[in-house]
Amino acid sequence: MLEKLPMDYEELKQSHKMVKEIALEAFKNKSMGEESDQFLQELNKKLKQSFYHLEENNKSASKKVCLEFIQRGYYTIEVRLRPELRDTEYEQEKGLPAQEAKQYTTYKEFKADLDMFCKYLNKCGPKLQRSKEIYLEFLH
Repeated sequence: MLEKLPMDYEELKQSHKMVKEIALEAFKNKSMGEESDQFLQELNKKLKQSFYHLEENNKSASKKVCLEFIQRGYYTIEVRLRPELRDTEYEQEKGLPAQEAKQYTTYKEFKADLDMFCKYLNKCGPKLQRSKEIYLEFLH
């Protein structure tokens, strides 16, 4: 499941639930003896721990993907605010169109671009665990 990260939290929970059901079913089909309840409890404990670690890895991977998306999308605005930040190597590496170094002349221009960027984030941004929080944190 780690190779599929990051993913939406609900998808993560569903995937883990499915894996847990398979593991518990396999255990119940093979277990025998007086100590099987104790081992079942231990298995449940390990499955909870594994979900916690999986969730932490997913949060980290989600944040990385969201921040990369923000950085790519906000780059044009950033360059118009401070043309000296333009990085042609970054533009080529990320496949971005060459940016003109035309600075904003009014706040209204900047605000219009920022509003458009916010709509773009909400519509096209990755829908992952904590993505809305990450976008809001960036915008404030």
